[in-house]
Amino acid sequence: WKYLIQYFESPEFKRNPITGELDTPDKVWEIQHTRKDDRGELVWLDSQSQQIHGQLQEVVTQQQSEDIEHPMTRDEILSSVVGERTGYVRGKGYGKKPPKKSNIQQANIEASVSSAIDIVRQEMQAEMDRKLQEEREQMAAELRRNMEIELERKLAEERQHANEERQHANAETDKRISLEVEKKMHEQFASFLT
Repeated sequence: WKYLIQYFESPEFKRNPITGELDTPDKVWEIQHTRKDDRGELVWLDSQSQQIHGQLQEVVTQQQSEDIEHPMTRDEILSSVVGERTGYVRGKGYGKKPPKKSNIQQANIEASVSSAIDIVRQEMQAEMDRKLQEEREQMAAELRRNMEIELERKLAEERQHANEERQHANAETDKRISLEVEKKMHEQFASFLT
């Protein structure tokens, strides 16, 4: 007997021999509350067990299909459908203790805190992004302003340089003209004297 008890309590026995995974609560309920009739078909022991099986299937499907951060355990699923009695989970006998309310509350608190942290993190990220965008815009405006000032300074220098060159060229031209005029006047004066 000891060998059989150890074998039936072993993790290998509790797992599905084909998939190697633990059966879902709805499958376990089906195994425990059906029998084969004369034709070899599964028959429910009572209609209430069949209704509970349907509810278990819905919860299991919901838990598997949704992206849940803290999915319910197999026992929590069973407890949520069939309920609890003091000291045991219905459908599991006296050997299985229900999850303590403090554990359930702790899981709910952790989920709430995690959700609040995510919200705060998103708000902080949005605020940081907004501030970074403002800083980028300010830097771009300041850079544009500095470039305009530098461009105006260079243009002013070039204008000043061009004016100086023009004045120098005008002075050279005036000097040549006055030399030419003076030369012509000397020539005319010399031709007049002769």
